[in-house]
Amino acid sequence: MHHITALATDPQRNVDFYVGVLGLQLVKKTVNFDAPDIYHLY
Repeated sequence: MHHITALATDPQRNVDFYVGVLGLQLVKKTVNFDAPDIYHLY
């Protein structure tokens, strides 16, 4: 599997889950190129 994309209403809560619960690493944060008002978290 290469990646999974999901939309979330609360970016910080999303990061807290993936980093804190699943133990993944936040690599970078950019603006979503298709929707500039939304973050794209890696």
